[in-house]
Amino acid sequence: MKTTVDLRKKNTLMTLRTIMEIGSITKVDVAEKTGLTLMTVNTIMNNLLKKNVISDCGIADSNSGRKATLYNINPMAYYIIGVNIGIDAVSLAVSDLSLNTKDVLTFEIHDNSPKKVINLIQLSISKLIEDNMLKTECILGLGITIPGPVNDVSGIIQSLPNLKGWDNLPLREFFEEKFGIPVFIEKDTYASVLYLKRKLGISYENVVSLTIKGGIGTGILLGGSLYRGENGIAGEMGHVSVDSDGPRCNCGDFGCLEVYASDFAIVKEVTKSIKSGETSSVISRNDFNIDSLNMDMIIKAAADGDRLCLDTVFKAARYIGIAVSNALKFYDPGYFVINSRWIKEIDGVSTVIGDIVKEKCTIVQRDRINIIYIHEEDAYLKGALMLVGEHVLENTVNNRLID
Repeated sequence: MKTTVDLRKKNTLMTLRTIMEIGSITKVDVAEKTGLTLMTVNTIMNNLLKKNVISDCGIADSNSGRKATLYNINPMAYYIIGVNIGIDAVSLAVSDLSLNTKDVLTFEIHDNSPKKVINLIQLSISKLIEDNMLKTECILGLGITIPGPVNDVSGIIQSLPNLKGWDNLPLREFFEEKFGIPVFIEKDTYASVLYLKRKLGISYENVVSLTIKGGIGTGILLGGSLYRGENGIAGEMGHVSVDSDGPRCNCGDFGCLEVYASDFAIVKEVTKSIKSGETSSVISRNDFNIDSLNMDMIIKAAADGDRLCLDTVFKAARYIGIAVSNALKFYDPGYFVINSRWIKEIDGVSTVIGDIVKEKCTIVQRDRINIIYIHEEDAYLKGALMLVGEHVLENTVNNRLID
């Protein structure tokens, strides 16, 4: 049963979303956009002014009558902390209420045992709070993204194929007890699609994003909401088997897309080919140290026309094209975002993917395919910040912005 307090909080969030979306708006215009009475809007906005969540920002243009005051969000009223736990590194950031990043910290993981990594993250969060002179009560929440499925309600990690010993870990509990602030945890690719939709200004509510880095992950928005599936593993395109006789993947299956088309797989394939006697200019970029080749070297060599590197990335691109065409049939999104450095930077790769997708998609989809190729290195970290930002604008429970 909804109470007066619940209704007030709901109306407050509606008002805040309107101000954030439009910016520099009068009380009369807020009332018109939200459908609330001017008296209700006046009460809500006066309370937000007292809490310093919004501030006046000038006078609206008017040809007659009293000049109306304009209001906007005060981004410095509250802050958000984001953490992305990767396979071999952790990145952290502090943002303001408008999700503008203020400070970033990054450290590599050499010992990925949970106790060691969590301790380092907690020390890093404490440093960010101290360095930026943040008051705990002004931190809206901590968003954490991880490379695997998590129960978004309990905050318990389900499985991290690339990080051993993290399964069934009550991650939220560790950080809530330590810092006493709301904690929100999500799979990295799920959170990143929220950020990418906002960054790219996509108005469609059905969006799929494919991120290709050391692994391959997918984020899905259906009807504007994250789609996780029954077990929190929806969209595991990286672990769809494309060759049952292929090599074993970290997930336990054989011939997964990830073992053929991830950054790690491409580096491994180029290294293997060189050791088998094939020639490539890429080894000269690393003083002929074959075992320490990386994706940066391969991208540069491919851009310069190195045949081995080009053949390898184009082969990987064909696998990606097939996977994307299948995903388009499954989810029929308005936009499909592919976030990959090598696809974005190596000429001709995106064309290969696009041609395969168009060939394999249904006739109905063929002329309506919207694929965006980007390279956004910090999408997982920005997604962690977005987790908190989305929560405080959509939920009345555990919301410091309106409590």
